[in-house]
Amino acid sequence: MADPAPHPDYGITRVHVLSEDAWHIELDHRETRCLITAIIPDEDPGREPSFCLAAPEGDHHVPHQVMRWFMDEVAEEVRVLRGWTGLPPAAVDTVVALREVVADGWDDGDGPALLALLSGVLPADQVAAVFLEVLSADAATLAGPPAGPRRGRRAPGADDRGRLGIGYNGRVNDVKARAARRRNTAPPREEVLAAAMATIAERGLEGLTMAGLGREVGMSSGHLLYYFRTKDELLLRTLEWSEGRLGAERSALLSKHDLPVADRLAAYVGLYVPDGPRDPHWTLWLEVWNRSQNADAEARDRQAAIEGAWHRDLVALLAEGISRGELRRVDPDRYAARLRALLDGFSVHVAVGIPGTGRDQVLAHVREHLRETLLRTA
Repeated sequence: MADPAPHPDYGITRVHVLSEDAWHIELDHRETRCLITAIIPDEDPGREPSFCLAAPEGDHHVPHQVMRWFMDEVAEEVRVLRGWTGLPPAAVDTVVALREVVADGWDDGDGPALLALLSGVLPADQVAAVFLEVLSADAATLAGPPAGPRRGRRAPGADDRGRLGIGYNGRVNDVKARAARRRNTAPPREEVLAAAMATIAERGLEGLTMAGLGREVGMSSGHLLYYFRTKDELLLRTLEWSEGRLGAERSALLSKHDLPVADRLAAYVGLYVPDGPRDPHWTLWLEVWNRSQNADAEARDRQAAIEGAWHRDLVALLAEGISRGELRRVDPDRYAARLRALLDGFSVHVAVGIPGTGRDQVLAHVREHLRETLLRTA
């Protein structure tokens, strides 16, 4: 427990940030809120703790005793959270690997088997340190299974033996088999993504948390984090899943070549534009777009692939309409880019609920635009 603050205007907030896989220790002021944040990486031994200074307007003078108190608290957090990084390299590697193996706790009797397994490759003092760090258990007094991991990534897989550098035999094989059975009872990934989308539809994006989603599908937060790594990845995967369903519906509509191109174009627009404010698909789209500012190249490529599917389908439909004489002669690619920009702008207004831009009004605007710029009149 933290020592009391030496000044009534100051306090400390501790929060774990999943997207950074780090603890944030914040020095707060009663009026100006967060002044400085200590960022302590949780599991990556290669990342060093750092500080982030807030920038309130004007100078803010922090009393010396408050800063000493804050730095002492940070030092203690670093000691507790990062002490394992000072172990010998083999033990550090074992901690990292074991965290990936442990996800949902242990069945009765598995703790001693794991203890025997580790004792074959590490000195006794390092085994104790690894056990305490990963499982929050005292190896010296272990008489049964540890209560469960403090943090974890997933249940064991076939390649864990090589990564841990440990030979499995006897009871250890049973540990692995039990963990595999736990893993096999996990719901299909599509079920998790469907549950995430349902949560967004029911409670909004703010209602989607790893813990809540885990309860919904019967999985631990650690298990979810193994599959999705971060909440950003969960959101992008959910969007890809939703887009896959929309894409199938879009393809079915656009492939009805017995219908006039104008009718299929209207169906395309109808799928594109949100149903109304807080439309779950567009709510998710907007959040992923916003997070893309800090996304890596691979995530950006996946977002571009989603955009590209909509664009290619529209270009193909326009080219078909031009070849059949149903549409004016325009450059399909350029017209598609402009039309989608128009749809994006209107769709954002609908999704956030800007007055005067409801779905019906937007569809009327788009129909008028298509009549004026694209459709051939009889």
